[in-house]
Amino acid sequence: MTVLEAQTFRVLPHMVSVTTQAFRDALAVTLSSLDLHEKPDLVLLGDILDLSFSPPDESARILTAFLQEMRIGSAFGKVAYLPGNHDHEMWTADRFGATANPGLSPGDPAFWAHTSPTFASPGAVGTTGILNRILRDAGHAGEVATYYPNMGVARPAAQAGDVPRALVLHHGHFIEGAYRLMTRILSMMTGEPMPVMTAENLEAANGSWIDFAWSTLGDAGAVGQAASLAERLMVTGGGAHALQLHLGAVLQAQLRKLLPLPHSKGIARALGYASDAMIDAFVGAYSQLERYSYGDHLTPSSRAGLVDYLAQVVAGQMRDELKMQDLTAQTTFVFGHTHKPFADRVVVPGFARPVSVYNTGGWVVDTSQVDTVEGAALVFVDDDLNTAMLRLFSVGGGGSLTEPAVVSADPTPDATNPMVQKLQKAVTANATAWERFRRNVETDIQIKQDMYLSNAERAESAYVSQRRLS
Repeated sequence: MTVLEAQTFRVLPHMVSVTTQAFRDALAVTLSSLDLHEKPDLVLLGDILDLSFSPPDESARILTAFLQEMRIGSAFGKVAYLPGNHDHEMWTADRFGATANPGLSPGDPAFWAHTSPTFASPGAVGTTGILNRILRDAGHAGEVATYYPNMGVARPAAQAGDVPRALVLHHGHFIEGAYRLMTRILSMMTGEPMPVMTAENLEAANGSWIDFAWSTLGDAGAVGQAASLAERLMVTGGGAHALQLHLGAVLQAQLRKLLPLPHSKGIARALGYASDAMIDAFVGAYSQLERYSYGDHLTPSSRAGLVDYLAQVVAGQMRDELKMQDLTAQTTFVFGHTHKPFADRVVVPGFARPVSVYNTGGWVVDTSQVDTVEGAALVFVDDDLNTAMLRLFSVGGGGSLTEPAVVSADPTPDATNPMVQKLQKAVTANATAWERFRRNVETDIQIKQDMYLSNAERAESAYVSQRRLS
């Protein structure tokens, strides 16, 4: 969705891609065909700014242009936002009192809460100043309601014999062990068992780590450029191990200079072990992230992390905020983060019914491979919390893209699910617009894959040059 200059692949943030234009047209006619009585609300599910490797001003210009192109001011009603790992710094900047607990004094312990209530109304949570400005520049007059890490909506049973429903949204990073790393290290250092997993505990222990590793490097000058080089090496797989050894040696040398330790072989060996372990925890964990598994919609470790997050964090919030001790509600969980969209039903301990799980994927296809399960999707939810997912595209075999398709993981059969039926009818009626979108995505993905190959070659050359100099 970003326009790149030919040959150099330099970002041209002032331009709007043909994929963005085709998406705008297809979505606009689809929303119109849904025959809605009012504007739909919009939830931005995190990573809307890439503060990890992109300069923040560049990311802001690209997001503003995209939202303008989507006609966000006229097409949508209320806007809610859940920060992800790549834009987590926005939560850090705004959470003190203003977002998590509006109206409280700094003398109140709750003022410093690391999370917001999940099932609070939009008016009861705070907002994000940077995103408000971007939305205003894009033509949207209202303020964004900011939730972290979860946003939820609950509906009581409509009539006798029905079951209550609950919808929970989360960017998705906390299902992966890399984003709970500090919790694990703390347990190892103290010898104490891992604490109960709550949203507050997760963010309190890992928030600074997420900022450091994933959402400040784009604004970190030379450090950010070095991290970008490392990321390019790991994306392609080549050089990751050599990079870890190199960084471990550099860290060991720095520790020997900084720490008042005697110069002996034993100390050097101990520092070497410690340095390699620290680098492996950072680079190694990063290179093993879910996003680098291209053949499975969810790896076994991430599926286990998803179940744990639902069984502990989400279940705890439902019990505390909704007073649902028995968890009999039909629960839907929507996340993204992994770049690999899917819809499934998952059995979770403590929940009386399987949880309907949707993954929205992501716009980034970050590999030179052409046979992956990466892609993007939109999730549509009606007032009764019936849910359907429009899978916008997935990368198929040989680089061809799947056509846009409507899928659902709701327990209600598709034939009687009103959200599925309305969305399917709208997408079918505008098949020509979606086919045009698919063709443009196919072209742009090929350009992005060429970019990754080029970046990999340049990264390898830069890495070899740095090794020679050192």
